[in-house]
Amino acid sequence: MSWKQQINLGCSFQTPKCSSLGPQIVNAPLSVIFQYDIACNLGSGSLVGFTSYVTGGVQPYSYNWNFGDGSTSTSASPQHTYTNPGNYTASLIVTDAEGDIQSYSLVINAPSQLLLGSVVTQNPLCNNHTTGTGSFTATGGVSPYTFNVTTNTANANFSQNGDVYSFSNAGPGVIEVTVTDANSCTASSSATITAIDNEAPVLTVPTTGLALGCNPSSLPTVASVTAASSATDDYGTPTITAIAGAVTGTCEKSQPFTVTATDTCGNTDVETVTYTWTEDLIAPVILTTAVSEDKGCNPTIVAPEFTLTEACSPGDIVVATAGVTGTGCAKSQTWTANYTDACNNAAAEVSVTYTWTEDLIAPVISTTAVSGDKGCNPAIVAPVFTLTEACSPGDIVVTTAGVAGTGCEKSQTWTANFTDACNNAADEVSITYSWIEDLVKPVIVTTATNQNLGCNPEAIVPPVFTLTEACSPGTIVVVDGGVQGTDCAKSQTWTANFTDACNNAADEVSITYSWIEDLVKPVITTTATNQNLGCNPEAIVPPVFTLTEACSPGTIVVVDGGVQGTGCAKTQTWTANFTDACGNVADEKVITYTWTEDAIAPIIATTAVSGDKGCNPAIVAPVFTLTEACSPGDIVVTTAGVAGTGCEKSQTWMANFTDECGNAAAEVSVTYTWNEDSEAPVLTVPTAGLALGCNPSSLPTVSSVIEASSATDNCGTPTITAVEGAVTGTCSKSQAFTVTATDACGNTDVETVTYTWVDDDSEAPVLTVPTTGLALGCNPSSLPTEASVIAGSSATDDCGTPAITALAGAITGECTKSQTFTVTATDGCGNTDVKTVTYTWTVDTELPVISTTAVNNQDLGCNPTTITAPVF
Repeated sequence: MSWKQQINLGCSFQTPKCSSLGPQIVNAPLSVIFQYDIACNLGSGSLVGFTSYVTGGVQPYSYNWNFGDGSTSTSASPQHTYTNPGNYTASLIVTDAEGDIQSYSLVINAPSQLLLGSVVTQNPLCNNHTTGTGSFTATGGVSPYTFNVTTNTANANFSQNGDVYSFSNAGPGVIEVTVTDANSCTASSSATITAIDNEAPVLTVPTTGLALGCNPSSLPTVASVTAASSATDDYGTPTITAIAGAVTGTCEKSQPFTVTATDTCGNTDVETVTYTWTEDLIAPVILTTAVSEDKGCNPTIVAPEFTLTEACSPGDIVVATAGVTGTGCAKSQTWTANYTDACNNAAAEVSVTYTWTEDLIAPVISTTAVSGDKGCNPAIVAPVFTLTEACSPGDIVVTTAGVAGTGCEKSQTWTANFTDACNNAADEVSITYSWIEDLVKPVIVTTATNQNLGCNPEAIVPPVFTLTEACSPGTIVVVDGGVQGTDCAKSQTWTANFTDACNNAADEVSITYSWIEDLVKPVITTTATNQNLGCNPEAIVPPVFTLTEACSPGTIVVVDGGVQGTGCAKTQTWTANFTDACGNVADEKVITYTWTEDAIAPIIATTAVSGDKGCNPAIVAPVFTLTEACSPGDIVVTTAGVAGTGCEKSQTWMANFTDECGNAAAEVSVTYTWNEDSEAPVLTVPTAGLALGCNPSSLPTVSSVIEASSATDNCGTPTITAVEGAVTGTCSKSQAFTVTATDACGNTDVETVTYTWVDDDSEAPVLTVPTTGLALGCNPSSLPTEASVIAGSSATDDCGTPAITALAGAITGECTKSQTFTVTATDGCGNTDVKTVTYTWTVDTELPVISTTAVNNQDLGCNPTTITAPVF
């Protein structure tokens, strides 16, 4: 029997059904293969399209794909993306409708993303050089690679060596390269070649000495400017050149030089240097319209004006003058004009001198003579005048009209004048003498007579005198002798005299009045005064009164009022009176003494008691009370304030009182002491050694915690106490101690100390390691690691969570591989549990080969007796 396709595909192992020439139909065996196409990896993975080819068996088929990276599919021709590059074994298992199974697998090379990197290994020095080298390197994708280049560089040569595409002899520019791999995926990159030396040199030109001054002996040249310049460059020494510009200006000249520094690549730095100078050989000229001359008498002097002629550097003429010279009247002043231009050309000096006479002071006429009255009958001598005149002395002009006057009164005037050569007129001086001519004495008369005016005349009227005098009448000089006499008998005399202006004396006239005068009232006086005699005077002495009475003295009448007052305050008054024989009454005199009778000392009391007030009290000053009958007042309480340094304080109050009579109370003193401490002590507790480890031999106690603690206080040594807390925990135990430092004033500092330990742990942890999934199959996509073995293991312990570690052994075997991991669980006290985990797998990437000795398309002839199936 021969295989015959029902659907003309050619009868082979891929033919689903064949038929014999007879009516019998036999199913071909189930066969599976697949093919794949890989898209370009653009950075997010490789997209692979799988196409399956299944023949034989009985349809329908079921598909079970395993892509080798943990992903699966049941599609006939799925697509799958490998996110990470590498070799993956993709397998397909096909089951037909009768449960027959066939599988097929291929190793898929999922390439990484095709990338193209570039590097420039050498840039040319200058823009006109072609010495640039570099390369492009392709990575990822699938080799072999094809490179395409686009560039604007000059003279570039390119060569390829596998995945490296190199270039050389390139000038500055950009090279762009595109690489295409075996899957027609592409990537591009570019390299930019730049000249190394694009930086201009740095040129330094002269910046000082550019102002050459006046009339320089030599001018700069191209050579001197070039020699004075310098240049630096990062690639060699630049060449310096200079070009001289034109000289410009008339007096002020300038010339620029353009200086250029050029490096080996033609980069330049250009600077300009400009020199300036002045050309001026002509001296300036000073002119003036003023001439030296004499200005006469008392002129107004105006300084001469000078003008300057200077072409190149005009400025201000220097005019010097020593000012006005000369003593006395003859004066002079000289002005000297000079000018030196900027180039030291000096003008010829010009000098102008003015002379004049200066006389503004009027002459002065003086005389020792004084106008006045020469008295009576004098010998008249004319006054003498003297002249003071500095510049033009001469003779004073003196005029007089002679003696004037009629009768007794005479006079004569002399007038002196002078005007100097400059018409300065002296102030006129005039002297006038007056006098009297009189040889007859005056006469005094009165109608009054000497007489007695009786007793107590109401008014004494002085006598009236009259004068007879022809030439110099005046006032009679009446001398009043005043009232004379003692006691009651009085008298008064008036004497009249007169001497005329010429010492002619009148005969003296005298008038005397007498009378009895008694109008003065008597006067009572005493040295005693109203006064306070103070406290407890020893004896009261009455005051003594004295009488003053000129005409009728007698005895003063004194009335004693006796001691008055109750209690402490006492008084006594004396009243004195007197009336003289003429009925004149003396002013009454009253004297009062006051005093205090007090011999009892005052008493100070207080309810406060000296003592200690304890810690940080509120200190209230003690209150004192006074018992004093006669002169109560304020108790004097003194205190020096709070005493003591540090914590111990004290304060003392002293109370005193002395009454107005000097009776002193007994001093009362109150002293308070206390401790001043509001600052808590500072407690230091153990901070190290609190973790006691596993199964400590001894545990902390209250005593050991107190002993390990310390405390300081500003007011002494605090007391340290400790209270132990309960031990908590099962394996991991802890115990807290509350430690307190207390000072003398009860201030506290509280700290907590917690000890931890692991108690009674000799039991090893229990380790659980993977027991399933240890057979990894064929060509596993990934192998176990120490981290994955640790992650797949777990451990328990009665005292916490153990730490798990793993140590990978060597991989053994060729096709059938195995690797053993030693896994250890360690608890906090070092107890361990160790187990091993062994993984096995098969590495086989070669396809199996099916062979047979049977020959295809063999004609068995007609009616073979036995059809023997081929053996594969």
